[in-house]
Amino acid sequence: MKSIHKIFLLALGVYTSAFSQITEITRLPVQDNSQSIKESAPVWISENEIMIFYVNETKDTIFSTQSTDKGENWSQPKFQFKVELFQQTQELIYPTVLKTKSGRLVFAWSVQSEGINLTYSDNNGFTWSPIQIILGTGAPSTVVKKLCNIKLSQLTDHSIVLCFNPVNVGRELYYKSSIDNGESWSESSMKIVGSGYYWFSDHSIISADSGRLICVFSLKRLSQPNYNIYSMFSNDNGISWGDTVRITGGNFIEHSPRISKDKNGYLWLTYQRIDTISYSSRYSYEYSKLIKNDIYYKKSTDNGLNWEAEERFTQYIGDNNYLSFATDGEFPLLTFSTNRYSQQYQLAFGSPGLSQDLFTPPVIVRMLVTAPEPGTHSVTINATVLDDEEVGEVFALLPDSTLLELFDDGNHDDVQAGDFIFGNSVNVSNISFLENGLFDLNKILMPFNNTGIIANVAVEVPVAESVIAKDIQLNTTVRSEGLKARIQEGGMYDEGSFLFSGGFFLSGLSDAEMWANGVASASRIGDYRPGKIAMGPNDPLNVIYTVFASDPPFGYSWQRWKDAVNLGADFYDGDGDGIYNPVDKNWNGIWDPDEDMPDLLGDQTSWCVFNDGVPDSLRQFRVDPQGIEIHQTLFATNKLGLDEVIFARYKIINKGTVVDVMDSVYFSLWSDPDLGNWNDAYLDDLVGTDTTLNSIYIYNDGYDNHYGENPPSMFQTFLQGPLVETSNPLDTAFNNKGSLLGSDKFTGWKNLDITSSRHFMKSHMTLGDPNSSYEARNYMLGLLKDGTQINPCTWPYSKVTGGVDCNLVNPLFVYSGDPVDDIGWINNFSTDQRLMANVGPFTLEKDKPVTIIGAYIVGRGTDPLNSISVTRENVRRAIEEYKNNFSSLAYNPGEPTNPVTSYILYQNYPNPFNSTTTIRYELPQDGVVTIEVFDILGQKVKTILNEFKRADRYEITFNSTGLASGVYIYQLRVNDFITSKKTVLLR
Repeated sequence: MKSIHKIFLLALGVYTSAFSQITEITRLPVQDNSQSIKESAPVWISENEIMIFYVNETKDTIFSTQSTDKGENWSQPKFQFKVELFQQTQELIYPTVLKTKSGRLVFAWSVQSEGINLTYSDNNGFTWSPIQIILGTGAPSTVVKKLCNIKLSQLTDHSIVLCFNPVNVGRELYYKSSIDNGESWSESSMKIVGSGYYWFSDHSIISADSGRLICVFSLKRLSQPNYNIYSMFSNDNGISWGDTVRITGGNFIEHSPRISKDKNGYLWLTYQRIDTISYSSRYSYEYSKLIKNDIYYKKSTDNGLNWEAEERFTQYIGDNNYLSFATDGEFPLLTFSTNRYSQQYQLAFGSPGLSQDLFTPPVIVRMLVTAPEPGTHSVTINATVLDDEEVGEVFALLPDSTLLELFDDGNHDDVQAGDFIFGNSVNVSNISFLENGLFDLNKILMPFNNTGIIANVAVEVPVAESVIAKDIQLNTTVRSEGLKARIQEGGMYDEGSFLFSGGFFLSGLSDAEMWANGVASASRIGDYRPGKIAMGPNDPLNVIYTVFASDPPFGYSWQRWKDAVNLGADFYDGDGDGIYNPVDKNWNGIWDPDEDMPDLLGDQTSWCVFNDGVPDSLRQFRVDPQGIEIHQTLFATNKLGLDEVIFARYKIINKGTVVDVMDSVYFSLWSDPDLGNWNDAYLDDLVGTDTTLNSIYIYNDGYDNHYGENPPSMFQTFLQGPLVETSNPLDTAFNNKGSLLGSDKFTGWKNLDITSSRHFMKSHMTLGDPNSSYEARNYMLGLLKDGTQINPCTWPYSKVTGGVDCNLVNPLFVYSGDPVDDIGWINNFSTDQRLMANVGPFTLEKDKPVTIIGAYIVGRGTDPLNSISVTRENVRRAIEEYKNNFSSLAYNPGEPTNPVTSYILYQNYPNPFNSTTTIRYELPQDGVVTIEVFDILGQKVKTILNEFKRADRYEITFNSTGLASGVYIYQLRVNDFITSKKTVLLR
């Protein structure tokens, strides 16, 4: 990987070239970079003065810009016309402009629902005459109004010709004329009809010489697929026309002929040719074609009787389209639209026979990323890159602003050497601030999202933000198209799956009215949506906020946690001011106890907030939202002994939008475990409850098709139940928040243990998914759907063994025996199981959070039953960790790094930002410090700093006033050191 500034400085050099605007095809510099500009119309105002009219992206406004030095410099765009299109499907408006011999500007465009709009100006476009509506001739209405390919020209007798074609009517070319400088037009249209079975299109008429007209047009025979360029002559001022004369030929589709006469009387003909380039796809046995438009020209010195050899005007192999040609002037002037400068179409101009096509960057035809195998981190980036010469270097811009070089040597997952497919592999990790997140730091691989779903989530990881390609002349192109890889769906442990989906249920009474809701994707229950109740579900702040212990202290993730805090997340208030402001006060590069930091437990903490605001019409139970908000914190560590645990903390808040107090509330940890491969994992699972460990668990009935002889077991465990008040003053309840945030202690209260456990089976008629709030609540009470209790003595899916009296078994805790010792109530019917560990009742008072902490815990032994024993030990360690207030998960800041020993440019914060952001940097030596900002194409847009600084640590504010939303690169230069980072401005 290389520092990004090298590429962008090269790109910057391209755009600040000192080449003449006349001798080189040049981008029109004043157009809007953010818009796709296609149509234009150039005109010579005087010997040195050029005016270009162009149409904005939405085709509702026409602007003009002017140059008084033959295209070296251009005025700011000026509004000229408002376009009223009544047919929004109209793709083009065909602008055309003419400077008459008297100095009048005549301008026209097509509005296909009403005809041609035409106006004129006698002061070079400062004011215009009222718009005329010019219709075609005859019936049907398409001939009268729906007109295209319009072009203006003036003949040697000073009459003006307006050429046009009726839309969808072939074989006929029409024009009207004006003998009063464009003020009025002939009532009838002149029709040019050729002989034979041809299709005619897109014609222009000029005076070849005195008394002789030439008309050029596109023509194809009805039996052939290709258009070519032809001409016809008229010796009677357009009343009759001679035979068609072929000017171009070959197996091509040629279109858009434009003809002009220069000051020397030479005729110039320009036209477009559609061609294709074949290239390999990702797989060597497939081929695709790049369809491209090139512009060609011919010159005639004998008034069109003969034409010199064809010359190619555009060398760029991408799209060069929508050409327009000035009909008179100092030299032929051509404008066209091209995608060479950006992914948007942009206007360029030049002169046939004079301008060279020097900026011909590669074309990035295709970008793709291949998903990794389950459990791996490596993805492959491929880009198909073509060029008119030779491709030099290709890079992928990664999310961390580094560049990954892509190769076409057959050794970098790029298929074959020399097939124009460039590739390389990159590892993806540390997935933060997404709607979907992932734990991938210990033995468990677990995706999750910001609505409460755990495991049953497709995680798409940003892999590359753009691809940058250079040819051997250093012409550079950038294709910004974010590439993502789907890397996980479902919880993985070792080489197989253990959890298809996890979530929760919640039920209670609001003014004695019972309700239930939950997040149980396998049961099609999804009652929660992202964000706080007062926020819209699509608010950009509704993401997962993730902090890793390995993240730089006070860096991006610590700063982004400010948004999480504003939404209700906890933080360590080191300076005690009640405000989260993570600042390295002593600049020693590490966190100190008097400095703020996120609520970071273990090696990864991920926080989000969601609420039960999904409308009742979209709910499985059709129950109104209750105004419940849940702050979910998932955290985990790779510490030995706890590396098979994902902790889950739920802070449940009644926001009081329905009632101030909710009674008899129950909460359930719910899951749909699948041990083994997804396709058969659910067929051999058994359930058990261990009340001594506050857990319900899953294990296999024997050999597993994926895991083999020793499939794992998975427990879902309550570590901290909700608080309930007791009559015993010796009772003590806790809310453990970690060693930094401490523990809340409540005398005369207790934390509830598991109060029941329940399982249900997929698609079972009587023991299947809950279909109503009533059925869901009964499951949460440890009952059957209809509210009755299970009788362990007669329950068909179990046995009671080991001398245990089945009548003494508590039916609220399903399969509470010990399958390892084969004692008690044992599940003996393996199927697709869904588990519920229930706790309650408790009360939810308005704005008084109730915090419940659970865990998903996995273990694997020598056989299915030994896996239960191994997992129990993991559960005991998790419980001990909780009782010690997660002391071993406390953040370790490491050793201080006091001296400034190297140049460092930090990632700005916040990022993305709106208006202002802070940039920090370190200098080990004195020097003149320059900080500049470039856009993604390498054009400098702002200088933030340029002054002498002593060796030290600094920060500076970047004010983005005047800049549009987008991706920018800020660059630090001091002494011989140069480095850059990417930032995103969001307005």
